[in-house]
Amino acid sequence: MDVINRAYLGDGVYAEQYGGDGVWLKANDLANPTDKIFLEPSVIKALFRFSEEGKKPRFDETFCSQCGQGFGPGNHGFSHCDDHEGQEPVDDVA
Repeated sequence: MDVINRAYLGDGVYAEQYGGDGVWLKANDLANPTDKIFLEPSVIKALFRFSEEGKKPRFDETFCSQCGQGFGPGNHGFSHCDDHEGQEPVDDVA
């Protein structure tokens, strides 16, 4: 079967797609890989969902414990005002 798409993804990982569904990931060398993984379409979709989840902030609202100002969505709040120096607070945080 002929390769319809081939790319180097980085970190020693190559991707190849043939005429059917799914993608082969090959490690370290395209011609003689040390490892191979076949990703079915459902696994590729799950990987995209996983990647998108990692982009969402952990908390809908974050605050400074010292001054009480709100900073909107983020992955952490602040313990001291010095920790958020240079960042603008958000006025409409509940």
